[in-house]
Amino acid sequence: MKISQEVDEVTNQQWVSTDRTELITVTEAKGDFIDKLSSQIIKLTRHSFTAKSQSKYMSHLKNTMKPLEEIILQGDFAENYSNVVQDEIQSFHWDSKQATVAYRRREDGTLEHTNICIITDCREHSATNVHAYLELAVPHLRRKWPEMQKINYFTDGCAG
Repeated sequence: MKISQEVDEVTNQQWVSTDRTELITVTEAKGDFIDKLSSQIIKLTRHSFTAKSQSKYMSHLKNTMKPLEEIILQGDFAENYSNVVQDEIQSFHWDSKQATVAYRRREDGTLEHTNICIITDCREHSATNVHAYLELAVPHLRRKWPEMQKINYFTDGCAG
C-alpha cells in the first residue's frame, strides 16, 4: 500500500477481542498506522511460520503413527464461542465448549477419528482446566480404543 505525503490519517478495519471478537473501524494518524502495521506484520509472519510447522508435523504424525497403539488428541478450547440449544420443552445456554478430535490409524492403514465435546461454564483456559478435561477424555478414549498406548497432544495454546 502506498501512502502519499498528503494523507494525515488512515481509516481501516481491525479485529478486536474482549469477551467476544468484533470487526471495528479505526482512524489513526498515518505514523501510528504504519508503526502498528509493521508490528502486526512481524506477529503475522511468526504465526504463519508456527501454523505451517504445526500442520506439517501433524501430517507427519498422522502418516507415521503406529496402527491402533498411537493416537493424536487435538483439543480446541473455544473460549469465545457460545452454544445455544432450544426446543419446545427446554432451553439451555452454555458459555463455553471444548471440542476435540482424536485420530488413530487402523490396522489396514486408514485413518479414523472420534469427536469429544465437553461443555462447561468455566471460560478459563488454564492448565488446571486442561487437566480436568483430560481426566474425562482419556478414560473415554481408553474404553473406545483399548489398544491405545501413546497419546500425542495438540491444543490451541494453553500456556500450561
